[in-house]
Amino acid sequence: MIAVNASSGRRSNFFESRFFALFFLALSVSTAPIAGADYALASLTPSTFITEINLSDKMSDGRQLLESLHAAAHSVNDYSCECTLVNFKGKKPTNTGARFFYKKPGQVRVEAVTRDYRNGSVVVRSNQKIKGVGGGLLKSLKMNLEEDSRMLRLPNGYCVVNTDFVSLFSDVKKSLDSGCLCRATKAPVTVPTADGKQNLYVFEVYKHSASGDEVVHRILIDPKTMLPVEWGFFQDGKIVTTNLFKNMATNKGLSSELFTL
Repeated sequence: MIAVNASSGRRSNFFESRFFALFFLALSVSTAPIAGADYALASLTPSTFITEINLSDKMSDGRQLLESLHAAAHSVNDYSCECTLVNFKGKKPTNTGARFFYKKPGQVRVEAVTRDYRNGSVVVRSNQKIKGVGGGLLKSLKMNLEEDSRMLRLPNGYCVVNTDFVSLFSDVKKSLDSGCLCRATKAPVTVPTADGKQNLYVFEVYKHSASGDEVVHRILIDPKTMLPVEWGFFQDGKIVTTNLFKNMATNKGLSSELFTL
């Protein structure tokens, strides 16, 4: 259930729909990053560079690297970054900006960054509770949310507050228990990215299908931090979204107050 401070069911439905427009659409449909903000996001032309990577014949079992990636994510006490989610589900790709904050244990804050009235919408996860607040004129509207709320669902099917690296790599490990396989390059390799060619580890989760290996995740890893710089999600072998992580800052001592609304 979604708890809204409203005096009637009709008013509750109105606020619910408005919040849906403000937050969910801001995160998962089609807005470009806002320019000139403190955490300004670079303008990106949606591209599919990550789909151009085809190294399966040069990759080996990725389970050892996965353990290293999972451990690296767990070793970070807190991090913040600027995210650009590129959505390929529509007629043409669109990109959406957000600021993402994580702090142990399992605290998350996501701020929508757009050029319109949706800018400033926020959702936080703390103490196993999820809360959201609208942007602009509805910044005083706060809501309690459930994890399965459609307001929090991204085009790739993930709940936005479960997209911290610890949660994502835990989900990857579960997928291997369900029959998926993984592979990785033995060392960093030069691959095309939205920021030009970079020397990165390439890690993939895939499954066998009648037409051959079907990629589920393709993740590009910074060899210095062992954290992702880009994460592509695929369905039926076709890219659905890719998330780019920029200006990563780790272990800066983020205040717990940042994760309260």
